[in-house]
This record gives sequence, structure tokens and C-alpha cells, in this order.
Amino acid sequence: MTINNNFAVQAYFKSKKTMEDLINQFPVHLKTQLETHSFDQLDADGISNVVILGMGGSGIGGRIVQSLVSEECSVPIIIVNNYAIPGFVNQNSLVIASSYSGNTEETLAAFRKAQEKKARLAAITSGGKMEALCNTSSFPYVKLPGGYPAPRACLGFSTLALLKVLNAFGLIGVGLLNEMGDVSDFLINHQSDIRKLAKEVAESTHGKMKVLYAENDFAAVLVRWAQQINENAKELALHHTIPEMNHNEIVGWESENKEKAVIYLRNRDDLERNQKRMDIMRVTIEPNAASITEIEAQGKNFMEKLFYSIHLGDYLSLEMSILNEVDVMSIESINHLKGELAKL
Repeated sequence: MTINNNFAVQAYFKSKKTMEDLINQFPVHLKTQLETHSFDQLDADGISNVVILGMGGSGIGGRIVQSLVSEECSVPIIIVNNYAIPGFVNQNSLVIASSYSGNTEETLAAFRKAQEKKARLAAITSGGKMEALCNTSSFPYVKLPGGYPAPRACLGFSTLALLKVLNAFGLIGVGLLNEMGDVSDFLINHQSDIRKLAKEVAESTHGKMKVLYAENDFAAVLVRWAQQINENAKELALHHTIPEMNHNEIVGWESENKEKAVIYLRNRDDLERNQKRMDIMRVTIEPNAASITEIEAQGKNFMEKLFYSIHLGDYLSLEMSILNEVDVMSIESINHLKGELAKL
């Protein structure tokens, strides 16, 4: 069983392949995937846990979805970014693999191990070995539009596809899906302001390593920001969450770190105690950092704020790539690593 996106829409998107175009299209990707056909209801009886497999740009959607459904899903969701799967995986596990190319070796290896353990399986892919495996074994999967130059540019598609799979298995309702149209419209309406803010932050922190902090509910967003800065801007970025970093990393700020620029991603709905922690932290951090920039997530609810922050981080990485004068699409180090592994 498979879901295909509208191919006329695919052709339009695939004709615009610069990273700027792809980031601009992120809100539309959300709506496009929302409007595709959904699975018929699948058997959820006895599912005791969900494991989402995925690496890099294909895997980050799992972390985003884990954040979105944490209060609704009645079973735990575990994210795996590796070849191995947890020992608890069995016939009562739902294992969902996300691999845009369909050929991600870590994800394929973990998926096959889950198959050996007789877990219930589903996948999200544009083709490759993953699609072939699903067709051979009759596993349900969502077929993403092919031809995109980078999995990181397909987050809108993969995130919505994951939500639809969870809904099909009865693990979440349709509420989050119904809200996604409003989220898409919100991002489109505020896109120029988001881009402007990203440019300002990129310019004010240029030449400094970014250190990203947010409350734990936005942990997945920080991972996304760091990944985008790595791949698009060709820079390292550090990230940690509140309150955990208050028990370790904050001590590192007792030394001078003038080569590092701190970015606080804040949310007025964060736990008040954690908001106070971020205020107090400044006393230690500010004298020793190059700068502290505070950004407040915008939106009327958690979902809007989450996707606003993701969109902002994508634009930040793009603006950083322009300032760094690097090829935003190039991933030479990743390609070299894959080439060397292929020789083994």
C-alpha cells in the first residue's frame, strides 16, 4: 500500500532546485503533503511502542513529530539514528523508516533487523531499495516526490507523512493534521519577516561559532538548526537544552569564549521556571560570549511556534551561507565518506 503525491505538483517543485527556492517552498510542501490521499486505517491492535528510523535530513522529521505528538500518543516514540535497533523491538512494535533516497545504509540495516524481529513496518521514501523492499513485502509506505537535490529540503513532506502514518495506525487523531493548513498559511504570511530576521541574526553573529539554546520542548528545532548550519553554511554549531545544560555546560561559560555567539530561542509558553533559568544564565554567559541574541518563537500555539522556528533556522543557515560565500548545495565531506564506505 502506498500514497503518491500529485505528480503535476511534483513537476513544478522539482523545476526549482536552488536551496533558496526550496526553503521558500517549505510552507507549501506542508500543505501539499497534507492534501495527498491518506492511508486507510491500519491495524493498531497491540502496538506498545513506536521506533522511527532515519539519518540526517531524512531523520529529523522523526524528532519533530516526536515533539508534536508527545502529549497525545499513548505509547513511547523512540528515535534511532543508527544501524542497530533497541532490544525491546518485537511484534508489538511499529517501526517506521524514513529515507528520502531509499538507500540510506544505516536505515536499511535497522529496518531489516526490525523485519527479522517481526515488527510492524512502514516507510517514507522517494524510491530506491526501501521502496523495493516495501513492495516485495507489502509494507505500507508513503512515496515522496523524487528528484530533490537534498533530503534536508524535504522536511515538510517527511514530517506530514510521518503524522499520517501514525494517524493511520490509530496512534494519533486528525487534530494535528487539521491544524497544518493554518500553520502553512501562517508561515506564508510571515515569510518575509522571518527571512528579514534571519538575515539580521546572520549578520550580527557572522564570524562567530553559534551556540544554540532553547527549552527542552524545542530540542528537535535546535538539532535542525545545527544540521542546517552544518550543511548549508559549512559551519559547526553547538546546541543544548534548558534545564539540562544548567547542570553541566553552563560551567564552561565561566571561561572566556569570545569566539562564540549565543542564540536563545525563547517561547513565552515555556515553563516559567525555565524562562527564569534563561534569564539567570545571562549573568554567567554574557561577559564571556561574543554576544547573546534572543529570538522569540512566534505563533498562536505550539505547532505554529515550532514550525516558525524551523523556518527561521533554515533561512538563518541560508543567509550564513551567503555571508560565508560557500556553495549551499555542496556536501563534499558526506559524499567522500559514502564513497570510501562503498569501497569496503
